Amino acid sequence: MPFQRAKFFVLASLLVVTGLNVCRADNGPNPPAGTSAPVATPVREAKQGSFAARAKESFTKIIHQNFEKWDENRDGQVSADEIARLIPDPEVKGLEAAAAAAIHRYLRSDGAPSSVTQADLLATAQEQPVLPEPENKQEALRQDLSGGKPRFVTFYARFAQHLKKAPRDLFASEDGPTLEGVRQGALGDCFYMCVIGATLNRDPQTIRKMLRANPDGTTDVMFPAVKRVRVPPLTDGEIALTSSAADQGIWINVLEKAFGTVKYANPKNQRSEDDLDLDVISRGGKILTTIQLMTGHKAFVIRIRKYKNKKALPPTEEEIPRTTKRLDSAFTKAFATNRLVCADIAPGVRGKDIPPGLVGKHAYAILGYDPESQMVTVWNPHGKNYTPKASPPSPEHGYPVKNGVFQVPLDDFVRIFKEVTYETSAPLPRA
Repeated sequence: MPFQRAKFFVLASLLVVTGLNVCRADNGPNPPAGTSAPVATPVREAKQGSFAARAKESFTKIIHQNFEKWDENRDGQVSADEIARLIPDPEVKGLEAAAAAAIHRYLRSDGAPSSVTQADLLATAQEQPVLPEPENKQEALRQDLSGGKPRFVTFYARFAQHLKKAPRDLFASEDGPTLEGVRQGALGDCFYMCVIGATLNRDPQTIRKMLRANPDGTTDVMFPAVKRVRVPPLTDGEIALTSSAADQGIWINVLEKAFGTVKYANPKNQRSEDDLDLDVISRGGKILTTIQLMTGHKAFVIRIRKYKNKKALPPTEEEIPRTTKRLDSAFTKAFATNRLVCADIAPGVRGKDIPPGLVGKHAYAILGYDPESQMVTVWNPHGKNYTPKASPPSPEHGYPVKNGVFQVPLDDFVRIFKEVTYETSAPLPRA
């Protein structure tokens, strides 16, 4: 199918949507946190209705045009492996790639069926609401599944917008990269993205020096802990699924692809022979091994919460002073020696013990620490904003967040986060 540039531009300019970024820093459910619905008004409802109609019409057209081609064995449905073959295919571009990525994301998720019919795709697309991203982009307004069903059109719209904006150069300028504009994509790789954020905050040139573009379009990625990884030119499907660095280039997409290649090499990370390298990082991982990969140094974990009956229990009031003292010492030493620091947040109990504006079962980068005020500066890879509805900032009201960055007192930090992982000065043993 020829790519219709004009239609793609018109649609993509409309398709600015919010999506669910599921990060699996551990093995539990990911409940919504601090969720609040936008106030309904006639104007808002009219805009949402127009937005949804356009998105559904476009998605429906793509399905009608391509389903028969996607259904390689002609059994009336597209399977997970049939869709998976579209993602690394350089001939699948634009809106077709956005649709394929949306379906792939669903079919590779936990509990999803092994295939889906054309009728199911079209019916589900018409049933689901499709919401444009609110202007303030507050994390608290994130939307999950609609009635437990996949939101194909929402992700289709989001991926179309991502493809429109993503430059195809590795680095779009001689400056950077920078943390500003970095947003985690549809993969559940917050455990990796938080380490990227911490690395950028420490020294952006570290990232630039890791990547080398080759004349044939491939990119060599040099992780300190492993041998060189050669990444082929990215397809539209791969770019759609991975993260965004705004107008800085596709360096972050290449890093995710390279990271997936490293994890894919370990058979334990694969579930089926049809897995893609991006699939294995979408199932989550550990910050500890990621920091070690990115730095070549050993990492260490400080556990704040203890597990009992498969639940992460927050520290008691008696334990908090001791935990606070330990983290104060660890943060002070880590930032004095310029080490990477990241943290996991607990899954929460239906989001009730997670502050509004934050996300449970998610990984965050620690960008800084002030020993005098005991204030921790944190970055959420989702990169969104949040304004508390009440003051003062607290676990109950939430904290002001701008582009994912917020500050939280250490006393509150130990009540919110599950564990901290930091880089040490000890080198990893040579393989």
